[in-house]
Amino acid sequence: ISGPLFDVKLSEIIDFLLETGERMDLKRNPYLQECLERTARTNPLPRRVLENIYGRGNKFISREALETQVAANFHDPAVLDGWVDRVDAFGQKSKIRAFPPRLVHIAAGNSPSSAMATISQGALVKAVNLIKMPSSDPFTVVAVLRTMADIDPDHPVVKSFKIGRAHV
Repeated sequence: ISGPLFDVKLSEIIDFLLETGERMDLKRNPYLQECLERTARTNPLPRRVLENIYGRGNKFISREALETQVAANFHDPAVLDGWVDRVDAFGQKSKIRAFPPRLVHIAAGNSPSSAMATISQGALVKAVNLIKMPSSDPFTVVAVLRTMADIDPDHPVVKSFKIGRAHV
């Protein structure tokens, strides 16, 4: 009921995202290469702009950026990994833990760079994620998730994502 990432340590999730980021190199990643060709036909951005975005795909993720994002959203990031003692202003003692949400992401189609951000954000909060693909870029999220599946198809981060496309 809690999702595939519930018992996975945040540090392991960050390590997996970093490994994915390292593999998001346009020159070496066949999924990104295919993605560029397809996206160039459907996205309003000029091909040269898309090439620049995909060409720096491995720069969108860093340990510092991921940890800063978590720290900005959680007073104590330890709540993502387990129960944390706390004392309120009246001296009342309790424990607190963040539980994985169920998220529906409406992915932005104006830039492929949002795909990795969407996936990272969902993974960092250990969510069960459904991503609705934008019509102008139904490929980038797929390329990122295929890259992750090449690393480890059974990794809980991979298992925490499903993708879909609205049909009109």
